[in-house]
Amino acid sequence: MSIKLWSKKNKSALAKKSSPAGGKSATIPPGIRAKPRLKSLNIDYDRQLTLYPWDSGHARLELYRYLRDNIPMLNAVIWTWVRLCSARFDYQISGAASEADEQAVRAIMHQLDQRIYRNGLLKRGGFRELLLQFFESLFTDGAVCGELQLSPSQSSVDRFLLADMRSIVIEPSGEEHQVFRKSKTTAPR
Repeated sequence: MSIKLWSKKNKSALAKKSSPAGGKSATIPPGIRAKPRLKSLNIDYDRQLTLYPWDSGHARLELYRYLRDNIPMLNAVIWTWVRLCSARFDYQISGAASEADEQAVRAIMHQLDQRIYRNGLLKRGGFRELLLQFFESLFTDGAVCGELQLSPSQSSVDRFLLADMRSIVIEPSGEEHQVFRKSKTTAPR
């Protein structure tokens, strides 16, 4: 379905509404140029199948990352938003039955903070680094995807890994959507 946003009918209706009282047309003083009129614009709203790799959204993500990396003002804005959103934080434990329970919960949270987002190449990690990467992906790509890994005994959370949005494929399956992660050996869908 194609929708025409601007037509002669709309243009003449606009001219009638904007004409001054008395039906005379407004004159433009010398030295001032008239504002150019809006030309006809057609937008196609039909949902099309992805036929080419540049239609899949991965090219859009590459463009966003390129713009972030090559436009200093945009990079500074994203950097500032990320730092503001992941500013210093603290958590409170409420409703603990005893002081011992509260200390046990604090110990569990401290251990989780040490292993939730480990990066062997960096000396930092934990919730703060996870939030920095989370908001960096959110403000650059417009989406975040990650994987929550359980401990070998499957009794607790071991860590959380963020996925590169370029490696994620979302396919509709009836009323639901399935999320796949592409490996480097598979061809793009």
